[in-house]
Amino acid sequence: MASVPNNTQIPLDELLNDPTGNITAVSSQQLRLQPGYYRVSYAVSVLLATPGYLQVTPAFGGFARIDLGIYFRTSGNSSTANGASTFSFYTPVATNFSLTYNSDVSGRSVRTTLDIQKLRRTP
Repeated sequence: MASVPNNTQIPLDELLNDPTGNITAVSSQQLRLQPGYYRVSYAVSVLLATPGYLQVTPAFGGFARIDLGIYFRTSGNSSTANGASTFSFYTPVATNFSLTYNSDVSGRSVRTTLDIQKLRRTP
């Protein structure tokens, strides 16, 4: 992806379809997760034009979860900022999932990897 504007949801392109229907695309930036336990793993990298920061915040259950986000600061021009996070959570009701991109400087060559797995576990 070329770039993502500050304070916007990162576009999510589906590579594999979930035949169970537990994970579906709501839009090009949001996924719908049916009730259950999930494991999420994501990584983001961006080339920042000038010194600045990258912050990516996942949101689900109606809340942005900064505690599960990533943050990286650069000190030079044309530096790569990157980070990764893995976490698990339970949702008792269907919820939308998204990743929000924030940076104080212009970035390009944004790369995102996202893996969501529904776990076979009952509450």
